[in-house]
Amino acid sequence: MSSKSSKKNASKEDILVTSTITKKKNNSKTIIICLSIVIVLLSLVIIFLLLNNKSDNGGKCRSVAPIEKELKYQFINYNGYRFKMPLDWSFISEENAYEIINEKETMYVTLTTIKDSYEEFITSDYQKEYLEKIQVENNMTINKSSSGESNGVSYYYMDGTYNSYNYYVVAIGDDDSVILISAQFIDKLTYTNNKQNIIDFAVSGIKNNK
Repeated sequence: MSSKSSKKNASKEDILVTSTITKKKNNSKTIIICLSIVIVLLSLVIIFLLLNNKSDNGGKCRSVAPIEKELKYQFINYNGYRFKMPLDWSFISEENAYEIINEKETMYVTLTTIKDSYEEFITSDYQKEYLEKIQVENNMTINKSSSGESNGVSYYYMDGTYNSYNYYVVAIGDDDSVILISAQFIDKLTYTNNKQNIIDFAVSGIKNNK
């Protein structure tokens, strides 16, 4: 083989080798670029998932449904006072009279107003005259009357019988008037079980009015 032929073959081999190397380099670059894109995309997905999970756990972006609370009381307004009344109590009154009865119909409650100050109402002189009047006019017997306190609120009470039924009156008020919450009970057991409810109902008017 001549030297010219050898050179020619060598030149062809160099060209082939160079072409192969170039293709490999180009393929490597393509692979690297593809891997880089895949890595970037995966990174973005991971970041998105982490941020979304953090938002959910933090509760800042989560829409929380409101929790419904079960009602335990109802409120009534009377002469500027707002009383908290048990759900099993209801009005039976007509016109402007405030008359209430419980669900079992074993307790009858009325609300009335006296246009005198509370401080005057609880004095001994006023009470002497007032008790004499209601006992004579209403066939009522008051066995005990005194001041009391419940939930930090002062009140005045009268305990006795009315038409032979247990009777309990709680008085609250201010400088302008006195509210009387009078309750008549069908028997002694009903009186015992509900007397505190009458007190709580009465003093709630003062607490909600503050």
